[in-house]
Amino acid sequence: GDVQRMTTAEAEFYVTYPSGAYVTSADVPTGFKVSVYYNTTKVTEITLDPLTDFSVATNRWKVSWKIPKGALEGINYAFNVTVDAITDAYGNKGPEEYASSGEDLSLGFFNVIPAVLTVTTPSLVYPGAGATLQRTLEARASFQVKYPDDSPVTDEDFEWINVTITGPAAFKVSLTADAYNPAVGLWLASWDIPYNATLGAYSFQVKADSVTDKYGNKGPASDTGTSATFNIGKA
Repeated sequence: GDVQRMTTAEAEFYVTYPSGAYVTSADVPTGFKVSVYYNTTKVTEITLDPLTDFSVATNRWKVSWKIPKGALEGINYAFNVTVDAITDAYGNKGPEEYASSGEDLSLGFFNVIPAVLTVTTPSLVYPGAGATLQRTLEARASFQVKYPDDSPVTDEDFEWINVTITGPAAFKVSLTADAYNPAVGLWLASWDIPYNATLGAYSFQVKADSVTDKYGNKGPASDTGTSATFNIGKA
């Protein structure tokens, strides 16, 4: 199935001896490595901890991979246990042939897809809600952009962000990386009101797919709500 970047792909599996007996955390007290492959390319290795990655109740081992924000998008990702990756406390080794989740009907391959970024409804910073601002002055609103794991999209991740000002007429503001404030984790949209802007009530909004990071992750999935309104008056 599809798994977004910045979420976790998981698989559970048994390890057994030739007799069929389960290989448990007591048998492999130092754990072992599971590799993540994309087609035939090894992406990373994950060390399983026998204390946290083995279930005594089910005798299953579990591997988890937090997919990076910049992971290569594509199909045919799999968890592989390579030849002799496991050595138990008694010197027994295995498997004789690599074992792949992609070849297990109950697990299968997984596909890495771009993360869907979430964007909060913009909060009006200036002027105050319902206040009137003269043409040529600057209105501001702030909002957060986050990955699926709730971590922030920062200036280091920036590709482009467009903010829409809605009202009697529509305007668009394109942000730069400098619009991010790391101290509070907020993006600030600043709009210089045109000298000839149509008078009336306006608000800030981020439309669907108006935010993209440098890895190709996009959002929000749908339009955000609108900020509190403010009025534009003559200069």
